[in-house]
Amino acid sequence: MMLKVIGGFLFLLHLFLLGWSVGGMTEWLLPSVPWPSYSNPLFPRWLLFFHWMSVITASSIILLGYLRQWNGTPRAMVFGYAAMAMVCFVETVWFLAGEFKYLAMILENAAYIAILLVLHNPTFRSAHFSKTPARDH
Repeated sequence: MMLKVIGGFLFLLHLFLLGWSVGGMTEWLLPSVPWPSYSNPLFPRWLLFFHWMSVITASSIILLGYLRQWNGTPRAMVFGYAAMAMVCFVETVWFLAGEFKYLAMILENAAYIAILLVLHNPTFRSAHFSKTPARDH
């Protein structure tokens, strides 16, 4: 039961992140949007591209992997979250201001690590990503 709750939470979280990042990428692509912009004005355009694309990619991987029960999902998410963490590092060190910017970065990366630990848990993995046999090297 708990695995289904955690799996459902992760699915909904990444569904939200996908919608949020598609909206952000839409802001990047179009000169105006019908909602108040939520892209951070401190970030240059080139960085926003990587920001939105890393979130779109990672969210798509986990959502499609969950729906297709793809056993490569946990491993692929290591790369998805690594890309998001790298973008977060650049944003934090080079562009953000404020006394809590490093704490926010640490908490964001801790969330990625926690989710990866869940995704790589053998019980969770076999319950959600077992359409094809897992091959560990």
